[in-house]
Amino acid sequence: MNTDSDFIPPIDAELPLSDASELSAVLAEACTPVDATPPKGGKEHRKSERYRVKWHAAAFIEPDGLYHGYIKDISAHGAAIFLDKNIKHGQSIKLHIHVPPLHIAQAPHVVEVQGTVAYTVHDAEELQFRVGVRFLRFITEHDPVFLAGYLSNNATRISE
Repeated sequence: MNTDSDFIPPIDAELPLSDASELSAVLAEACTPVDATPPKGGKEHRKSERYRVKWHAAAFIEPDGLYHGYIKDISAHGAAIFLDKNIKHGQSIKLHIHVPPLHIAQAPHVVEVQGTVAYTVHDAEELQFRVGVRFLRFITEHDPVFLAGYLSNNATRISE
């Protein structure tokens, strides 16, 4: 016997307008990239060299919470992080970047940085959102120097 909770409307049944508009709003927010990267061949606005990495990172986004992802490329002024969450342009974000140790007996160094989202696009290859983060403030004074030194001595520079 079917109860009201088991009822599935026929495929040709129309949803009430309020349900359809709510569904459209949810789908639009979840599926549409918020902002796009500059077009290929466009002017480069970066202030410093970028480096190819694959580092774990934790992203703290108010009021959404904590998301885990990884950094694909990074510079002294920003990074591209892959997340399962579509983050809005201009959103404040705090990153914990886990810089791998140079020796197996050491622990990763965690760089804490406050930033803002510069862009978010969906990456079809990674099946995640690539979120560009502009660094605003490092939490500890020595982290910018540590990061710049580590990158220049141990990471692969991305040539444009």
